[in-house]
Amino acid sequence: MKYKDISKDWKIAGIYFLLYTIISVLIGTAYTLIVVHGVSALRLNVPSLIGGIASILFPLTLIWIGTKFSSLYITKKFTLEKINSIVKWATGYYIALDLVFLLRDFLITDINGIPIVRNYPLNIATTLISTFVFYYLTMRYLREAKQRAQADNNS
Repeated sequence: MKYKDISKDWKIAGIYFLLYTIISVLIGTAYTLIVVHGVSALRLNVPSLIGGIASILFPLTLIWIGTKFSSLYITKKFTLEKINSIVKWATGYYIALDLVFLLRDFLITDINGIPIVRNYPLNIATTLISTFVFYYLTMRYLREAKQRAQADNNS
């Protein structure tokens, strides 16, 4: 029988969040290189409605894929005693990173001192929605993976 590591909740959440971030960045980069630059290279005219819908759905898809695969890895490597605590820590890391990006958007200006990003309400709304989705999916997938692992141990 393979033994799982028993670690502090903050450490498990940190590894979970780091893995989630790596998966999201890799998939996001591949999407940008293939789809966005491919559309530009082919000089396709994509209607703004389709682009707007894609800009909303794609980050949510990244969150879904990242949380799914991260939870599968974490439950294989660690014993999850307090899932609620792990989810809270991971969501805290997520919020901290989002706040860094929001602050960056707020502080970046062009050469004349005019803010480059002017749509702060949309950025804040997107951050709130994505944080809720991250929290919900993390909770769901960690619970499912823990139940699946316990069922495998019992059989």
